[in-house]
Amino acid sequence: MIEEGCTLVFLDESGFNTTPHIAKTWALIGRTPVFKHPVKWYKISVISAVTTRGQLFFRLHRTKSVKDVDVINFIRQILYQINGRIILYMDGLPQHKSKKVITFIKKHERLEMRRFPAYSPDLNPDEGVWSYVKTRMIPNLVIKTANELPRKVKSSLHKLQRRKDLIISFLLQSELPWDECSKEMLHNQYKAQ
Repeated sequence: MIEEGCTLVFLDESGFNTTPHIAKTWALIGRTPVFKHPVKWYKISVISAVTTRGQLFFRLHRTKSVKDVDVINFIRQILYQINGRIILYMDGLPQHKSKKVITFIKKHERLEMRRFPAYSPDLNPDEGVWSYVKTRMIPNLVIKTANELPRKVKSSLHKLQRRKDLIISFLLQSELPWDECSKEMLHNQYKAQ
């Protein structure tokens, strides 16, 4: 699956808000934890991508959902930061299929876009990023101010960027049909930490 001299990039978006993502936690016997959060509801959208080199790229959007122009700007960032041929995997979100995005991708010879099958988040390794951040890095998070949410999410993603081993584990744990050669290449990058 991994082609020589080529980087596979898996892109996805997610949202975060002030409603705590409830996860199991410790408490004294008979004392159920209670999470109080403000009535004011804050939301941010985040676009990210993981690569077969163990890289994580992301951008936060504080006041809006991710639009096709945001996808283009994010892909432009990836093109700037990754040398060589890039195969970009995305789902069927309308922002990914817009004429603007398709036109942008066609203008770049070293960029090829491939789509995931419909309703297949289990194939996208970038889903591992969202699951890990929400359930392991900031579960049960109570946000009090509008600035606190993006700060916590950004901090978590920066920490995750430094964990190449973890990013590669997201690739290996996805249900992508990795051939043995590709698995070995990913394991070697994991061991090279």
